[in-house]
Amino acid sequence: MDLETIFNYVNEETIKSLNIQLNQMEEKEQELRALMADSEKRNEELQVQLEEERMLNAGLKRIMRERSNAARDIKPKKEHDGYIVLRSEQYLERSDDAAFAAWRTALQTPYPAELDFRSACLAVETDLFARNIAEELGCEKLDLDCDTDELSGSESNTLYRILYKADIRSGFWEATVFTTGPLYISKDRFPRSSRMK
Repeated sequence: MDLETIFNYVNEETIKSLNIQLNQMEEKEQELRALMADSEKRNEELQVQLEEERMLNAGLKRIMRERSNAARDIKPKKEHDGYIVLRSEQYLERSDDAAFAAWRTALQTPYPAELDFRSACLAVETDLFARNIAEELGCEKLDLDCDTDELSGSESNTLYRILYKADIRSGFWEATVFTTGPLYISKDRFPRSSRMK
């Protein structure tokens, strides 16, 4: 065999090998595109399902709130957010470096005490922050991750802590909110017995 024949043979084999690799790569690319299309379709289906679940959850929360409002004789039961102020008191908050006057306010929530803790926390925090109930109560700032040393001398009314209690007597969850100032408590947030006076 001469050198040119060897060169042509090697060149043909190289081209064949490259064509095989190229075909394999194209097949893999088609498989990946099919997987991506399936993934996108599945993602869209999951997004629709998630939105349906959110709407169902919102509907169930609304029904739960309306029932708890009716049970506690809160009117108007369909419009009221279901949060009643049980007590609000000033106390001395102590931290490592300072002490300052703060407020703790116990709110009776519209959520039944048999609701699990995680669900109750999520529902209450969603109501306070996303539905602006904390803002209606006079909280100008929400900071659950702050260091209490930073709060001393704060000019804005900051909600900085929430503690939860399943009150078996009343049958509802309580959320005690800690703020750097007093809350605005409208008459419709008073317990039923206090509103009648």
